[in-house]
Amino acid sequence: MPSPAPSGPSPSLVVAFTFTVEGSTWSVSASLSRIVDTLEEKKLVARRAHTADQRRVVVEVTAAGRRLFQAVAPHSEAHYREIATLVGAERLDSFYAMLDDLIARLEAKGR
Repeated sequence: MPSPAPSGPSPSLVVAFTFTVEGSTWSVSASLSRIVDTLEEKKLVARRAHTADQRRVVVEVTAAGRRLFQAVAPHSEAHYREIATLVGAERLDSFYAMLDDLIARLEAKGR
């Protein structure tokens, strides 16, 4: 799927996002705040304050964002099936596990 202030996060602040798309929940670092900014400018997502915790921001996919996702998803899924066929599901799972490990190590170092 934002920075807590319009000018972006301070260098000493680590912001994390949690978002859900089609039933899958993802957590990502603040380095994606620029992407969220761009998606918001294109009216694909909308931000609002979290009702229970004003330190948090909720990013929701707009109707236009859902339409784009639905248009792109079949093509993306076809590419992933092709990759799985080429390298095999087990190797692809291992690759994803390595990426998850790399992300965890980078986040542990504050990157």
